[in-house]
Amino acid sequence: MRREYVSGSKSLRTLADEYSCSQSTLRKRAANEKWTEQRNDYRAKVEQKYMDMSVEQEVKRVERLHCLADDLMDKLDQAIKELNEMCSVEHQDGEYKVVRVPGVAVDRAGAKQIASSLKDVKDLLNVRDDLDRQEQQARIEHLKSQSDSVAAGVPEVQVVLSDEVKKYAK
Repeated sequence: MRREYVSGSKSLRTLADEYSCSQSTLRKRAANEKWTEQRNDYRAKVEQKYMDMSVEQEVKRVERLHCLADDLMDKLDQAIKELNEMCSVEHQDGEYKVVRVPGVAVDRAGAKQIASSLKDVKDLLNVRDDLDRQEQQARIEHLKSQSDSVAAGVPEVQVVLSDEVKKYAK
């Protein structure tokens, strides 16, 4: 019964009814053996493992994204070098031959495509400004404080009083 209570969502009353035993006896035993504390500890551990798994998955996704962005940057670098050397195609004996002509003006359409691709890479990497980072840090701190209060077994209650109630209280 302890295992079901600690790791499950059943109440002591439900367990007492299920196992046909006295509720008061079960409550006394649960209090003596600190089942509620064990349940809170168990839930905190499960929540922490879930958060760790989520963080790990996000890290893997970001790593993959950075690898793809690096590959794309390499391709764009190669394209930039090729733009500096325009190509001409000559037809000889039924075959096409590509001849590089150095010093020819850069292809403006190609340069625009590369610039657009670079912007896409930046968007992929989700480069954040300071305000985004501050907001993200505030959310992380809020989540940490919530998980700390849950782990400590202290329920968090916030009471917000209207101005009228505050005036009445004076």
